[in-house]
Amino acid sequence: MHNPTSEMTALPLPEIRQDKSGSWEFAAGRTWVLERNLLGKTGVERLNTATSQEDIRRILLEHHYPQKNTVESMLVDEYDAAFIFLKEVAPDDGFRTVLLLPRDAHNLKVFLKEELQGNNARPFDALKASLLGTTLLDPETLYDSVRGIKKDIKVPEWVPAVIRRARESYNQHYEAAVIDLSVDRDTETMRAQLAEMLGAPWFSRALAMRRDLTNYETLLRSRLRGVSKSRYLLSLLPSGLISEPVWQQLFDAEKGEIKSVFANTPYAVMSEFVDTYGEEDTAVAFLQERERLLAQEIAKGQREVADVRRVLYYVLTRVIEIRYARMASARVGLMNKDAGLLNEAADGCEVLED
Repeated sequence: MHNPTSEMTALPLPEIRQDKSGSWEFAAGRTWVLERNLLGKTGVERLNTATSQEDIRRILLEHHYPQKNTVESMLVDEYDAAFIFLKEVAPDDGFRTVLLLPRDAHNLKVFLKEELQGNNARPFDALKASLLGTTLLDPETLYDSVRGIKKDIKVPEWVPAVIRRARESYNQHYEAAVIDLSVDRDTETMRAQLAEMLGAPWFSRALAMRRDLTNYETLLRSRLRGVSKSRYLLSLLPSGLISEPVWQQLFDAEKGEIKSVFANTPYAVMSEFVDTYGEEDTAVAFLQERERLLAQEIAKGQREVADVRRVLYYVLTRVIEIRYARMASARVGLMNKDAGLLNEAADGCEVLED
């Protein structure tokens, strides 16, 4: 069976600016003050038990998130603030580049799939609601590079390379979904290579763990939904701690075999999802457990006061907090929606859903 993730991909890498002033020792000193604003275990537990958006907003304000009218606007602004801080204090852009590349990938996927509409493709302004901010590249410049309407658009070499490969993949399969898979696979390959160049094994390991856990969820979803093996292989991300041949074998494996493989990995505590995934609330539980494992891995950096690990500990932990807060906000929104529907039904109202 052909496994596209095993191919050696020669892609241009994003350039890293390394002539900035400052030092990691200075950056770590600035970070020490900000660490006191992190939610910690207690704050995350409070998020998980919050019953209203106002509860979530209050918890975030206590930990110095920006004062905004909605939880989502607080989270967007705090994400921006974390990466503005990293850009200001880091003596090079390597870690910031690796961390933000998936956001450019998201925007690129939006533009490439919109391109399939041909003459009916919407202009940039109509797509803004679907885009992510805090990116390496200006989203409108990225849009222009995909559309090819304006001349002399200057983008890094990796952009046209990823665009070309995504188009080639679509032309082979004629499914919009393969555009996402191609862009994700290529950008994760670049991230793995860049992380290796940064000479921070702990950082490379954390990224590899996230790729493994994404592949694990892909495995569970594929088995649950009866996805074909060829599509499953196409969906796998490269460069995890678990080798690609193992992921390939697990597609047809018995549940016990999958558990035994995971017993020898950092994800042993998640092996039970093989039995439960697909049951009520297990998808959310999986995401929460994934973020908890990654937070534990990243927290090791807190022990090192005067280097990059301390700085990245703060930024990455803040990002994980934001993910937890979004999950809590979504849970509360669904809970309140269900309560509203029950109240309407109790009043004898006819409830209509879109």
